[in-house]
Amino acid sequence: QMEETARTHPENISNLIMLAGAQIQLQQTNRAIELFNKALDNAGIKFPEAAAIAQYCAQIGNLAGMEKALRKVVALAPEDPLHRYYLASVEAVTGRTKEALADLQQALDLNTKRMAANPAAHNILDLVRADPNLNPIRALPEFHKLVTP
Repeated sequence: QMEETARTHPENISNLIMLAGAQIQLQQTNRAIELFNKALDNAGIKFPEAAAIAQYCAQIGNLAGMEKALRKVVALAPEDPLHRYYLASVEAVTGRTKEALADLQQALDLNTKRMAANPAAHNILDLVRADPNLNPIRALPEFHKLVTP
């Protein structure tokens, strides 16, 4: 039934995501990725849906899909430091140093603003300091300018 709905109502993002999740359970990751891409390409996608796709892609190790989903999340919530940090982490792992440093800079700037407005908010600096995905850029002087020990 979800397949039929996906064919007849491809704008139904929730159905695409549920169907993709079922495809993952069936080890049909290529089909899941195809469905996630349809959902991400839909102009009506919302933050929680894009974030869910990013999480699914992380679970199946699809860095390209995760990055695409995170780019959508960041576009939908540009003031959210956490997802911009996640994007920087993926960029670092995939060897895109310049982009990783730029997104990390933005994430930390947003984090500083958020912490000033709400000191009880989660400080992503703790994540940044411990994240092994950032190891490819950790030794760079630019990283040390952003993250003090």
